[in-house]
Amino acid sequence: VIYLFDRKPIAYWNNNQVLLENMDIITPEVFTFNGSLPYIESSDVEGRDYIFETYQNLNDILENNSLFILRVTYKGNQFKLLLSNDMQVILGSSKLKSRLELFLESYKKVKDYKSVEYFDMRYSDGFTVKYK
Repeated sequence: VIYLFDRKPIAYWNNNQVLLENMDIITPEVFTFNGSLPYIESSDVEGRDYIFETYQNLNDILENNSLFILRVTYKGNQFKLLLSNDMQVILGSSKLKSRLELFLESYKKVKDYKSVEYFDMRYSDGFTVKYK
């Protein structure tokens, strides 16, 4: 008897794994990254529900601004995003929504924002910008 289960992939997980809609992480025999799913980098397997839910919530905000998340890095309780406009945004561990909204309000006002390496939004009263 052979049992087949249809599972939908919802994200790439680290370098060679896939996160499924039931929150299982599998390592397929053949793995190709084609960019059709978000990429999540984290060693926190137990927190995968929280990480993916946070990705969805933040991505909804970005989609209202014609952007989307390409990569989420979650390390040490800190979120870092790579966006579709090639911007890296460090959000930290709290106030993620308000920090992302501040980024969206501010990044085009930053002089020569296209040559920025990253925006660090972890400050209580503003942010820093690191140029390439």
